[in-house]
Amino acid sequence: MSPAQRRFADSDCIALTGNANAADPLKAEVIVDPADCNALTCTEAGLRVPETRVAGEAGCAGGDPADGTIGVVVVPPAAGDCPQVYTVGAHAIIDPAECNALTSTRAGLRVPETRVAGEAGCAGGDPADGTIGVVIVPPAAGDCPQVYTVGAHAIIDPTDCNALTSTRAGLRVPETHVTGVPGPVGGHPANGTIGVSVTRPGAGDCPQTYAVSAHAIIDPAECNALTSTGSGLRVPETRVTGTAAVSSDTHQTIGVVVTPPGAGDCPQTYAVSAHAVIDPADCNALTSTRAGLRVPETHVTGVPGPVGGQAVDGTIGVVVTRPAAGDCPQVYTVGAHAVIDPADCNALTSTRAGLRVPETRVVGVPGAAPGRVGRGWPSVDIAVEAPEAGVCPQTYTVRAYLTPRRGETGAVGDIDLLPSRASRAWVDTGLQVTLPDPGVYLVIGDIDTNICALLDYGSSTNLWTEVRLIDAGSRAVELGPRQSAQHQFSTSPETRFQHCVHGPTPLSGLVTVSEAQRSKTVRVQAILHGDGPGEGLNGAQLRTSYFQGGRSHLTYVKVGD
Repeated sequence: MSPAQRRFADSDCIALTGNANAADPLKAEVIVDPADCNALTCTEAGLRVPETRVAGEAGCAGGDPADGTIGVVVVPPAAGDCPQVYTVGAHAIIDPAECNALTSTRAGLRVPETRVAGEAGCAGGDPADGTIGVVIVPPAAGDCPQVYTVGAHAIIDPTDCNALTSTRAGLRVPETHVTGVPGPVGGHPANGTIGVSVTRPGAGDCPQTYAVSAHAIIDPAECNALTSTGSGLRVPETRVTGTAAVSSDTHQTIGVVVTPPGAGDCPQTYAVSAHAVIDPADCNALTSTRAGLRVPETHVTGVPGPVGGQAVDGTIGVVVTRPAAGDCPQVYTVGAHAVIDPADCNALTSTRAGLRVPETRVVGVPGAAPGRVGRGWPSVDIAVEAPEAGVCPQTYTVRAYLTPRRGETGAVGDIDLLPSRASRAWVDTGLQVTLPDPGVYLVIGDIDTNICALLDYGSSTNLWTEVRLIDAGSRAVELGPRQSAQHQFSTSPETRFQHCVHGPTPLSGLVTVSEAQRSKTVRVQAILHGDGPGEGLNGAQLRTSYFQGGRSHLTYVKVGD
């Protein structure tokens, strides 16, 4: 039985196996770290490390690869050199524009050293009236970087009425509000300024080459002075100019005076001072004092509005609620309310929904004479023509029409009047009308009766008819009586004849209907009378006597209320 195999390891990377005899010679195996990031692999042909190649790519701006700001140069090794050494160099690409302050020297890139000097600003042209204090703390000699700390503070007039104050958060002038709400403040901290693009190699590529490029992201706003050119990023060289004069720009509020450095000075030091430019208009409340800018504190008060030019007659009441001391912003709440005359006849009222004046509408109804208004007994009709919706002014056209009640009746049946001569009783006829409502009526009757008699030799007659108008309910006489037909004749002993007479009779007059009666029906009555010998028939014979309804009429017209 052969001895067991042994394993020898003379390093951490090579493993030896076998018994070192002819039957089991020693074998060497490479130990490869299985880590994912290990590029060394073992193949049938031997160990393999993917060949490494180095490529340089210039950085770009705005996504345009032709606009390089860093030039990268790679010098590869000669074929067969060992080790394979790649020489990588980089140089800055400088925009040749005249205003570019960046230059290249044998010692390296150079930007002229900048020093900052501060000077207190002034207001109103008086250098002694400082409104802006500038403090500059220079860096210590040898500090790198050379950092200048520049601070500015407002000089505030300590006058009691100055509303401008300084707090830890900055200057504060209590904001004065009458109406409105403050607007929101937003931000975008995630906005990037450098874009990095990485092109990954394909799966299995050898060597695995990642191409990395960077480009500046430029805000497309019109006011952005940063641009990208074929020579690199470019910001126009900044030069500072100023004048002590007030700008003609109506929005100029700060006057800036700049003293430029001398040509060739290094560092290039600009002396900058600022002063407040105050509008000289009479209505400008902002003034400059030796202690600083001053804005008189604002107070709000309410005054009633005037009527007819008299300031004491207020129609609008104004109420002002002042802010508490120290509130910021200082908000005055101004309210106004209508002052309403408490007179009883004032139709204007105030409700939770606002002022209210009852809408006026005009409608017409059948009217009546004074004393009868609203009773519904029409003698006058009122017609109202309303304006169209939305027309201003709203004009109503009112018309009145005289429309008295009226009516007539007639052509009723005849009534025999012969019995009434003996009974001496008035006979009701069928001729009647109803007076419909209270008031005064003119009743006009056209009444016809007749009498026919035979006169024998030497006979005579004395007959007549009468008519009247009565209240059919109470039987009271309203008009009459009026005589209608009369038969009064006599004959000689030698004469005999029959004679008929008609009596068309006007029966007219005023009839009143009281409020208590409400309405009244009036009726025509008739009667036949006889007088003298034989009660009007002295040897004569009475043939007929009729109320002739077919030839009689009644008419009424209301003439008063």
